Amino acid sequence: MNTEVIAFAHQSLEEGTPVALAILIESGRDTPGVPGGMMAVRADGNRLGTVGGGAAEAKIIQDCKKALGDRDSTVVPFDYSLQEEGGLGMMCGGEIKGIITVLRPARRLIIFGGGHVGQKLYEAGLTAGFSVTVVEDRPEYAEIFPKAETVIAQDFGTAAQSLSIHEESYIVIVTRGHVQDYAVLSAVIETNAAYIGMIGSRGKVAGLIQKLRDQGISQERIDSLYTPIGLDIDNGAPGEIAIAVLAEIIAVKNNGRLRHCRDRVKTSDR
Repeated sequence: MNTEVIAFAHQSLEEGTPVALAILIESGRDTPGVPGGMMAVRADGNRLGTVGGGAAEAKIIQDCKKALGDRDSTVVPFDYSLQEEGGLGMMCGGEIKGIITVLRPARRLIIFGGGHVGQKLYEAGLTAGFSVTVVEDRPEYAEIFPKAETVIAQDFGTAAQSLSIHEESYIVIVTRGHVQDYAVLSAVIETNAAYIGMIGSRGKVAGLIQKLRDQGISQERIDSLYTPIGLDIDNGAPGEIAIAVLAEIIAVKNNGRLRHCRDRVKTSDR
């Protein structure tokens, strides 16, 4: 059964769905469940496996869902008394102990465009620990990204429509032209990506946003777009643009505040 539970968890992650893995470490002689028993739980309640059943398992399922709802949660121990009084109300009594491990899909940096900025962003993304996917419609560019998890040599719009995009996806649109930019943007704007950013001048951005409105995209979705892209710290060079973009992505990922680290230290000293 544990093999099937692990396969279920793996499939969930492949689909971009976080999963909580509950593992029973210790249980008394008369308690349900066997040490080593596992159960995988998704936020929607879909699950596989067991850690003993009954009220104890129901409580652990609740804890799994709670852990999944906390983006900072990684490992949560559980230690329950099963007594009828002062516990979970189970006649068998005893105690069970274990851990809940929250597994989340790999954070993916998806770069549409393999030009100068895209290349520098690929390098920065790897350094920051992202799993990097690069999309370029010029096949000869594939060799430039040897450490990318995936390089897709395909029409930008087609690739954008076929990619599996989830809440751990960070999308950067830096193609070589506004036609290609819009093909990607219109395909991804209504996904649940954590970040969607597009390079461009104010004039270009205004024109593409108007096209989104004409397409019927809500203002709420348009307001979620980061464009022009990046923090206002670069000098226009590809390397600095890439760092400015990645800094913005990290700020979004970590719900960060834009301040100097020295200011954080000064504040903590007060």
